[in-house]
Amino acid sequence: MADIRTVKRALKRISRVRTWQLVLLLILLVLAAAALLRLNNIGMVERRDAVIAADAKGKPEDIKAALLNLQHYVAHHMNTDGNTVYLQKQFDRDSAELVKKAVETSRANPINKEVDDICRPQYSGYGQGYVECSRAEHAKRGPGKNPVATLALPDGDNYRYSYAPPLLSFDLAGWVIIAIIIIIGVIIVRTIALWCLLLILRVKRRKRPTPPQS
Repeated sequence: MADIRTVKRALKRISRVRTWQLVLLLILLVLAAAALLRLNNIGMVERRDAVIAADAKGKPEDIKAALLNLQHYVAHHMNTDGNTVYLQKQFDRDSAELVKKAVETSRANPINKEVDDICRPQYSGYGQGYVECSRAEHAKRGPGKNPVATLALPDGDNYRYSYAPPLLSFDLAGWVIIAIIIIIGVIIVRTIALWCLLLILRVKRRKRPTPPQS
């Protein structure tokens, strides 16, 4: 009899918190987590766009600062995938500088000087447009040494930056995710405990001795 009372007390304690209450709390936490994870991703996009803007301006210190800001944010916030950024403008600037040096050192050749005099006024710098123009003008003049044709441009991979976000971060979104895991665990453990206690109670009642009849 004492064992049955103990089981009933345990059932009563567990039943104080209803399953529907836990499920409702779980739903609210899931909605909060979705919103916070979305904010994390928006924050990453803003910092990635800041890198692109700094790249367009061309100040190395601003580019470095923006990249560090993006890296730090991604490292401390989950759901920040898709943060890859390519410094296209910096690649173009570095490539143009190499083309410029190659052209300037080859102007002693009359053909190279003539081609440079034709192409340079058409373009503001030594970018891809100048390279195409130089290739076309050298082709018109027959075999010759085009200083741009054999020029090794920078490795594009050196201008691509990508950072790995954590699977679980300890920001607000991360703590909400942890709370969700805990609530799910509580629901599972509570359900199993209720089933076990009900089973024990049923077995105890079956084993209860029948009082003698008078």
